[in-house]
Amino acid sequence: VISKHKAVLAKRAELRAQIFDTIAFVGALVTPIKSAAKFETSMFEVKEALRDLPEKDATKVVTQLGSSIKNLTRTLPFTADQLAIMAATGGKMGIATGKLGEFIEVTAKMATVFGMTAEDSSESIAEISKAFNIPLNKISNLSDAINQLSDSSTAKAGDIFKAMAKAGGAAIQFGLAEDKVAALASSFIFIGKEPRAASSAMNSLFTSLGNVDKQSDKFKEG
Repeated sequence: VISKHKAVLAKRAELRAQIFDTIAFVGALVTPIKSAAKFETSMFEVKEALRDLPEKDATKVVTQLGSSIKNLTRTLPFTADQLAIMAATGGKMGIATGKLGEFIEVTAKMATVFGMTAEDSSESIAEISKAFNIPLNKISNLSDAINQLSDSSTAKAGDIFKAMAKAGGAAIQFGLAEDKVAALASSFIFIGKEPRAASSAMNSLFTSLGNVDKQSDKFKEG
């Protein structure tokens, strides 16, 4: 009886091991399939952003960009679908077709330095580049200034970057340079505001200062 019981337990253990092996095998197959699907979806979004180009030219650009992205996965700490998301975001936000490859590299590096997601980093870089008219190859110069601000306060570098991106349009109209906007973003985040709330506060401040002549005497005195 004991021998039979041991045999049953051994059989159960064997079946359990087989089940776990099967689950692991299926998981190993599903993960790259999902990643490939995300990659194709993002590349389709890139193509959608190139509507001004003839179909043939847009297809050629997307094919070449797809190959470049796969090569970049060898040197950058991001998957192909994550890099494709960066390209899609850049395309949607007006980054020139010929600059998308450079945009991906800059975005990936900044995302790594600031600990940001592919989406947040690509969106912020596109907004900052456009608002402050900064060439992509100069964007990385901001990282030193932002890291210094982060090191001297509790504000995270990524949060400062996101906040200044959302406030860049109003800031540039008021005549503030990007380093000043970064410092202001750091101050708002330091006092407890989330990046989006910090950018809203900054936009309100810039709007008020821009309309100072229309403000009350109390505001002007303050």
